[in-house]
Amino acid sequence: MVVEEELPQETPTTSMPPSVPWSAQEYFSHLLFGAIGARELVLVAGSAVAGGAMTLLTRSLFGS
Repeated sequence: MVVEEELPQETPTTSMPPSVPWSAQEYFSHLLFGAIGARELVLVAGSAVAGGAMTLLTRSLFGS
């Protein structure tokens, strides 16, 4: 009689779900450039709001 012992299967320890077809480099570059893109968008929107406020202030001060 031969008894076969089952070995426990190892599960990979990754933070990415297996259904995502990206490589690790693509995953992290997407996170990095996604954050930079959002930050730049906030800067552009903030600059537009500040520019509009300055225009309204100068028009009200100088009456033009």
